[in-house]
Amino acid sequence: MSVPRLKTYNQLNNTTNYHSGSGSVYSFDNKFYRPANEDRHSVSHYKHYWCYALFDGHGGEQVAMCLQSRFASLLFGAIENQPITSDIVTNLFASIDEQIKAAGFMYHGDSGSTALIVLYDTQKQLLYVMNLGDSRALIVDSDSGQILAMTRDHKLTNMDERTRIPHDAIIFGRIGGVLAVPRAFGNMSVKEAHPGAISVEPEMFVFNVGAARARHTNMTLVMACDGVWDVLSSPFVANLIKQSSVSRLSQIIVEKAVTAYSTDNVTVLCVRI
Repeated sequence: MSVPRLKTYNQLNNTTNYHSGSGSVYSFDNKFYRPANEDRHSVSHYKHYWCYALFDGHGGEQVAMCLQSRFASLLFGAIENQPITSDIVTNLFASIDEQIKAAGFMYHGDSGSTALIVLYDTQKQLLYVMNLGDSRALIVDSDSGQILAMTRDHKLTNMDERTRIPHDAIIFGRIGGVLAVPRAFGNMSVKEAHPGAISVEPEMFVFNVGAARARHTNMTLVMACDGVWDVLSSPFVANLIKQSSVSRLSQIIVEKAVTAYSTDNVTVLCVRI
């Protein structure tokens, strides 16, 4: 698979220009509860595409770091000169997971990561939202606070996910007794012990930004790991957007999650669309 040349932005705790708008990203290392911060993110630009990516690692940072450095290039290569379809995206995710498995000598068998990807086609004014795991993306009308959900949380409390998983794979409320999320890259030791229990198939949603501008002239994309959504609701975050500039928004959301006693590492990426 070809790997295009691209510009990648990996600023942490920083504000920068993302396409025609502005954005910010902020991450908090919750050392009181977690021995290390396994969250990773990237913002990448290639031709008329912008790729915003959030990877929430678990069981070790190796898989999340691999995705941070390679995912955008592989995605841009997969969609070069062809329409973006759910089949292309699904095949790409499966291929990446096979590459992680093949490189098993580099990664501890318990290392894994969720993935939340938003690909913005600035020519067609379309957002392609790809979700694998329990991170969440919202589009919020910054004036009215109206919420447009872009993803569905993949959790064991979701019955669609629960019924897909073999009954004997769930031990003490977790897959294989260790994993709380039913869709993820990596986690090869659990995947080998319980085939089919952990899916690498993403859900994709296409949002027409151009059509939405007729009703929502001031939109903000919010991407955050489950460390935010475990303690803050989507309406609460939408209200923060109405009160804050995008340059400080990611930090404000992170600080609110921490003061609400999130026990996870917390990463937020916000972009004015």
